Amino acid sequence: MQSPFLAFRVSLVPMPQITGGQLGGIDSTYLNPRVISPGVPFLSITPDSRAGAMGDVGVATSPDANATHWNPAKLAFLESDIGFALSYTPWLANIVNDMSISYLSGYKKINKEQAIAYLYALF
Repeated sequence: MQSPFLAFRVSLVPMPQITGGQLGGIDSTYLNPRVISPGVPFLSITPDSRAGAMGDVGVATSPDANATHWNPAKLAFLESDIGFALSYTPWLANIVNDMSISYLSGYKKINKEQAIAYLYALF
């Protein structure tokens, strides 16, 4: 008779996602994955120049008016009662003259733990 503990231990055997045969060239789809690009790539452009210059780390920076884009929970930690941010990005300006991204965000603190935010993006 087999104990339940033994059956549980057998189920915890680690299983690799890529087997040795796949690394040997039998199945090359794991070595050359196909990149799936999103249908709207401009949504990945950051409106915050500070966070964009640091490699899109807007979630880990101190709270500011652009917190609505990265993490709206940071709005509760803002020190000033009201603020706004405006940015303009001439996206693909060398290819098309009239293509740009404009971004307006603002906030108003209600009390110490609450804030109202506004976000407007024009593509």
